[in-house]
Amino acid sequence: LNNLPCYWDDVSLPKAIEKAAEVIVDITQGKDGGKMNVDRTQKVVGSWQSLLTICSNVSMFDYMVQHNQSNAAGIYRTFEFLVPKNDANTLGRVEEWEATVLQQQLENNYGRMGERYSELMLSKPQWMQAQVTDTQKEIAAEISFKTDERFWLAVAATILAGARLANTLGASFNVEEIHAFLINSYKAMRARVKAEAIIGD
Repeated sequence: LNNLPCYWDDVSLPKAIEKAAEVIVDITQGKDGGKMNVDRTQKVVGSWQSLLTICSNVSMFDYMVQHNQSNAAGIYRTFEFLVPKNDANTLGRVEEWEATVLQQQLENNYGRMGERYSELMLSKPQWMQAQVTDTQKEIAAEISFKTDERFWLAVAATILAGARLANTLGASFNVEEIHAFLINSYKAMRARVKAEAIIGD
C-alpha cells in the first residue's frame, strides 16, 4: 500500500487549497516525522513512495507563489499543467450521453490491465526499475535537468515509462503524444518559476 497513487478531486474551497498545499510538501517527504510514545519509546515511523494527483480549478502553483515566494519547496514538488476545454469538433469526442454510458460501465468493470501490470512489477522488478531509470536519463538529457527539478523529473519519467510498459501488455497509449506533452509541461513550469523570480528549493 505504500506505493499506491493517491487522487484528490475538486480542490476549490480556500481551506481545501491551503490543506492541499501542506499535503504536497508532506507527502514528498516520504516518511513521518520522528515522534515518541507516552512511555518515551520511539514511535514506528511510516514511510511511502507515492504520487498524488490533485484536480482543481485553482492553480496550486499560483497559490504557493502568493503565500511563500521566498521558498520554492512546494512549487518544485508540484508538476502542474492545464487541461484545456475541448470544443465540439475535437477528434474522438463523443456525445455526452454516450460518455455517460461508458462511465456507468466502468463502475462495474475496470478491465484487467492493472492486474497484468501488477504481475509484471512482481515478476520483473529490477527490469522495470531499469526502464524508469533509463527514461529519467532520457528526459534529463532532453530538458537539461537541474537538481531543483528532481520531483518534476520523477513525475515525467514515471508517467512516460508507465505508458510504455503498459503498451507492452496490450494497452494503446499514444507514447509520442504523452512524451511531447510532458516535455512541454516541464518547460512551462520552468518558465513560470523563472518569471516569478522564485528562490530555489
